[in-house]
Amino acid sequence: MTLDVAAPREREHRSWRSAGHSKSLRWATPLLPLVATTVLWGIGSDYWTYLAALYMVWLIAGLGMNLVIGSGGLAALHGPAAMGVGAYAAVLSMEHEVPVAAAVLIGGAASGVLVTLLLLPTLRLRSFYFTVATFVAVLLVQNVLNQAVSVTGGPYGKIVPPPVIGSLTAIDGTLALTAVYLALAAGFIAWLAGSAFIVRLRAVRDSTEGAKSAGLSVFRIRAQAVFMCNVLLGVAGALLGVVTVAIVPSTFGLPAIVSTLLVAWVGGLDRFFSPVIGALLVSVVPAVFTGLQGYSDFFTVAVLFVVLMLAPNGVLAMLPGASSRRVLR
Repeated sequence: MTLDVAAPREREHRSWRSAGHSKSLRWATPLLPLVATTVLWGIGSDYWTYLAALYMVWLIAGLGMNLVIGSGGLAALHGPAAMGVGAYAAVLSMEHEVPVAAAVLIGGAASGVLVTLLLLPTLRLRSFYFTVATFVAVLLVQNVLNQAVSVTGGPYGKIVPPPVIGSLTAIDGTLALTAVYLALAAGFIAWLAGSAFIVRLRAVRDSTEGAKSAGLSVFRIRAQAVFMCNVLLGVAGALLGVVTVAIVPSTFGLPAIVSTLLVAWVGGLDRFFSPVIGALLVSVVPAVFTGLQGYSDFFTVAVLFVVLMLAPNGVLAMLPGASSRRVLR
């Protein structure tokens, strides 16, 4: 059995055209956070600036999770673990007077290396066992963060120093920082969407045996995807600490698993714009509708359940002319 990687690439290009997402639009996407930042500075509301920064953080997390779950077909639940490692690595760097922008990069790198090394043995497991292993990884990392009191502050967490970026106020500097990193993340995913790697990753997702017969290394391709995902999640975790000005281990526990799944899934798996909807539901909707603030965990669980039952391919798959990979058979 042979696998023609050119055919999947062409099918992917046709699916982009049929969904109305041209290559030029994909490459213009990284400019959107910068435009949104300019508009919000014009409005001048600290509250909406905070919500916008929080929204951008979850967009970055959604881009990372969608790479592994959507394009890679791996039912991964480790998102909060990667975000937690990135958040604490960034804060510890800032405590040693590392500039905030560089500390965020350190958070992404630490998550990419450490969490990927933790998950490498699980990549050889079958789907169900892999999912369970990633779930256990979240519990393991959260327990380490709780127990390493001298380093992480234990259950009480850490206070994150406000960003100092030129003459900008702390909240404006936070928005600018998240916007720049979102633009970089979106630009990277846009480039990846047209690369040979994404074709191979989808080939592995669609037929593991077929990919092996074509000479592809399933383990290496999945490991690379998990590494990229963890870097993006680490950056998101680091930025989450900057936005919320404090981090505690409970932030990266079981409820966050549902949030990371919702961000990646609700719009539609393996779709470039999928996190736009999910990040809105996780960050902005509970804050705007004040009655939901005390029930945010219940809200995210309920929305994910409804999406899985009524629109398992995601909300964007319901649009006219949208192509999708079926989840239900």
